[in-house]
Amino acid sequence: MDHFGEIDRTSKVATPDIACIMNIGICHIEYLKTQENIMRAKFEILNHMKPNSLVILNGDDKLLSSVYTNKEVEDCKHMLLDKEVVYIGTNSDCDCVAKNINVDYEKNEVHATLKYLDSTLDVKIPGVSIHLIYPTLAAFVIACKLNMDVKNFEKGLQMYSRTPMRMEVMNVSESITVVDDTYNANPDSMKSLINAISNWNKKNKICILGPMRELGNKEKTSHEEIGKYVLNSKLTSCIFIGDIMEYAYNIAKQSNNLDVRYFATKEKAYEYLKTMNLEDVVFGLKASRYYKFEEITDFLKQMYKNE
Repeated sequence: MDHFGEIDRTSKVATPDIACIMNIGICHIEYLKTQENIMRAKFEILNHMKPNSLVILNGDDKLLSSVYTNKEVEDCKHMLLDKEVVYIGTNSDCDCVAKNINVDYEKNEVHATLKYLDSTLDVKIPGVSIHLIYPTLAAFVIACKLNMDVKNFEKGLQMYSRTPMRMEVMNVSESITVVDDTYNANPDSMKSLINAISNWNKKNKICILGPMRELGNKEKTSHEEIGKYVLNSKLTSCIFIGDIMEYAYNIAKQSNNLDVRYFATKEKAYEYLKTMNLEDVVFGLKASRYYKFEEITDFLKQMYKNE
């Protein structure tokens, strides 16, 4: 979705009984102009749902959590009045809550305790992104509502596998790990990758970041925001590639603690990467789909394949 009407068409075809809205970010804000409009476009999923249908909302999201009190999105509130609304999240105000969340980077798992109604469940989610907790919470609510056996829920959770280029972990040699998250990018998902790489149990923690598209008039500030995030991260190095990423680089390079580089093109970055002689490294790669950063993944795999 990046325009009004697109989710409405899908809702009309599917007439869903259950809808989940996980976040209201700024991806595609170039066309929809405001986050409130992004929220309205996502709420089109409710257009063809029957009364009392189940709607699951992320209670940790600023806009979704304030839908009943925010006068700017009063039209969205009215769409919920005849629905059964369940909030999920990590704060105690939510109906379904995740606690004791931690990531085991060695085992490639997110651990958490889920609580909903009278059910409590300790889970291990395949993957290293802490944001996996939100779709897991939504799935747990649905499982409970449909009276699914908890053992079947746990079994199904273990069968989860990511689509390619979404936090895809590759151990390309004994000491080199590449996390390919190059399918697409927005400020929130880029911060999530930076967090994951920062906390990895490796000596050298390196992000290779490219531009984010479809941000409209928030393009400059959003890239500067990523620069500030890198500046305050626990990365050891960050490589920025692409013209728009210079906004991020100009802020991040003020760091005294990490090595920050900027290259206008992937090809120039390859020349630098060839000079690196590092062991015990995790690389995290991310950019908008347009920039095809999976080509950098292939380059790194080729570079380190004989180690």
